[in-house]
Amino acid sequence: MAASMRGFIDSDVHPLVKGGFFNGIRPYLSEGWQKHFEWRSGGAWGGTATLPYPRYKLPFSNFTRDAFAPDGGLPGSDPGFVAKHLLDGYNVQAAVLIPLEHAFASALPSADETVVIATALNNYFVDEWLRKDARYKLAMGVSPKDPLAAATEIRRLADTPGVIAVFLPLNDQLLGKRYFYPIYEAAQECDLPILLHIGAGEGDFRGQAPIAGGQPSFFSERSVQFSTIAQANVPSLVFEGVPEKFPRLKFVFVEFGFSFVPHVLWRMDDRWRALRKETPWVQRPPSEYVLENIRFTTQPIDEPPVSRHLLEILEMTQAEKTLMFSTDYPHWDTEYPGRALAPVGKDLRRRMLLDNALETYPRLGRELADVLPSDDALVAPDPAGH
Repeated sequence: MAASMRGFIDSDVHPLVKGGFFNGIRPYLSEGWQKHFEWRSGGAWGGTATLPYPRYKLPFSNFTRDAFAPDGGLPGSDPGFVAKHLLDGYNVQAAVLIPLEHAFASALPSADETVVIATALNNYFVDEWLRKDARYKLAMGVSPKDPLAAATEIRRLADTPGVIAVFLPLNDQLLGKRYFYPIYEAAQECDLPILLHIGAGEGDFRGQAPIAGGQPSFFSERSVQFSTIAQANVPSLVFEGVPEKFPRLKFVFVEFGFSFVPHVLWRMDDRWRALRKETPWVQRPPSEYVLENIRFTTQPIDEPPVSRHLLEILEMTQAEKTLMFSTDYPHWDTEYPGRALAPVGKDLRRRMLLDNALETYPRLGRELADVLPSDDALVAPDPAGH
């Protein structure tokens, strides 16, 4: 492609099942499971049918107003409109799709239900999104309640064009635990990073990841405290020895923020030096494992009142290695690079907008090899500087 080619990789886009959750995935369920979920949802298979389990309700619309589809459908439910509005409108070279229905389903108490829903959702998004536009790339979802079934699902879809990662919803097991080893083994074997994202009923349901300190009263509290989940899981991965056991496997923490990273790295290195006898399998300073195996995304970007402070945080985070840009489209706090990365210099901007994602998602790099901007091409901000 010509050197004037411009674009970036969006590492966090949320598609929705069109026409209602169960109505959309029904064709991907066996007759027996259709009857099961019809019974579980009170016989409602229409457009308003939702998961038969309560989930946290936002006190406001969760969507940006301009993302509603022309037919009145919910933002993120129409792949054609998303392609026009986000991909074409904001120069998106590739969008990593993270269907949050996987997270909602993982809160169900039945492991069998979570496994069946994960497979149905994966098949739905492969058919309805990946096959509609090659710029869509899917983080396939798996159930955290059955690691063996999750490993089977990873291997089933590993060779599917457009599948570039594994979305693993969080539960009350820290990520370093051997409980997850079957998932990690399959993901490393298939060259697929593990992607983590909030939304699995954290702090709300028994068996899901807890919120630090207790249950918050307001969404504003909850939003601030999401980063504590990542702060607990990053040390768990390193000190439990996951990067030593699975050295080629990368983990991506999406929508947890990143300004906490420097002090977590400093404290991990300090404790490792003081207590090396406790974890002899950790052969190197913990920060080195993080820089090699763990990545973060920008949204929600922390915006200090003084812009140079953001640059200092990015420097301490070693953003040129660890940080990938994300919009969180189509949610209310969607961010675009023209505004979010305004203080960032050209070289770091390109790393965050393009190169880090290509290095983190090997399959993405291979699929985009023929259409990438040349090294001297600028990665453009979005139109109108949003």
